[in-house]
Amino acid sequence: FFSNSMWRHFKPFLLCAVLVLRAPDPATAAVDIAAYYSLTGYLAQGQPRDGWEFWARYVNDTYGGILVNGKREPVNLHTFDDESNTTVTAQLFQTFVDKGYKFVIGGHTSRADLSGEFFDPHKVINIMCCTGPDSYYTKNPRKYMFGIHRSSLDYPKAFLSQMNLRKVRNVAIIFNADNGFTSSTADSAESFARNIGLNVTLKAGFPGAGYAAAQGPGYEAMRKAVEAVMADVPAPLALVFCTLHTDGQDAALIVHELGIDAAAVWISVAPTDGPRFIGRVGAGPAEYSFAPTQWDPSLQFVDPIFRNSENYVAQFRAVMGSTPSYTTASGTAAAVALHLAIEAADSLDVEAVAQAFRELREDTFFGPMAFNRYQRNYGGFTATVEIVNGRVEAVLPDTSASVQLVLPP
Repeated sequence: FFSNSMWRHFKPFLLCAVLVLRAPDPATAAVDIAAYYSLTGYLAQGQPRDGWEFWARYVNDTYGGILVNGKREPVNLHTFDDESNTTVTAQLFQTFVDKGYKFVIGGHTSRADLSGEFFDPHKVINIMCCTGPDSYYTKNPRKYMFGIHRSSLDYPKAFLSQMNLRKVRNVAIIFNADNGFTSSTADSAESFARNIGLNVTLKAGFPGAGYAAAQGPGYEAMRKAVEAVMADVPAPLALVFCTLHTDGQDAALIVHELGIDAAAVWISVAPTDGPRFIGRVGAGPAEYSFAPTQWDPSLQFVDPIFRNSENYVAQFRAVMGSTPSYTTASGTAAAVALHLAIEAADSLDVEAVAQAFRELREDTFFGPMAFNRYQRNYGGFTATVEIVNGRVEAVLPDTSASVQLVLPP
């Protein structure tokens, strides 16, 4: 339609017109959200993704989207895989900025520093679903990073207190040394155990980078640590494994295969996903395993979106065909927090939403939610679960327990 000379004159105006037509109005645009997690590779875990994708589907189907400026705006949620690789993660972050995403959900502990360093200069809000150690929030506070998980430093404390009350005085701590969450949890366990008078017989790390199930240097080092600690430690002894999913499953198998008669076995993360954990290790090795949790389906809370935690669980089961684990619920909770902050701000403006996060005080299916000066959730409490008769049951604190704590016979 245009000659070359005419195209040279009109091209700038046409490009400007296209940009104007595509530019969203912050007050009325659909809510575009990027989400990321390790869906493949050695850190792979899809449960947080299931949590936020269920939320998006539920909110769009039930309400027609998030209420902004008197209008329901649909949620456009896009999930990305960081492949358990920091280089890929950095590339994804650049893609988010290039595509104009202002709200990002996701990220486990090993991505927290990279997230804060990258997103803050670009004024992108990142809601960390699954980062518990305090240092990621306090060491270098970020303006646009918000954390859903309560402090993971509290994870082992209730269990260790119970060991003390039940006169189990010896504790061995074995941990994944290549992860900030597992390392800081091990440090907290050691410090708290000593403070309450327990005897820490061993604290041993094993290489966790690139961990492979039942093989490789990480597995061998963990197995040798268990063999060593049981060789000359008087009973009764509690074993504390600060691990992730695959290495936590292997911890239960190692204890069972070696015939260790521990007074109690506490494993971070893995046992909370009861069916998957039991399916991998077997009913016998799984029974009586303890684990810390940010949330459990048996806990009862009200919620402004799902009405209450019971309905959240029922709706999730109906749509996804399974019971949500605490990591699944963490993904949903991150999305719920963003949802509530956007509606409180009544805007998609980043500064307004960030301020709404800081002022948020709300009861949710995940428990009370409020953000401290470091912008991490301090509402509610961490709980302890135990696998009893093949079911994950809340046992601590006593006020929220679904069954009584039981030590192995």
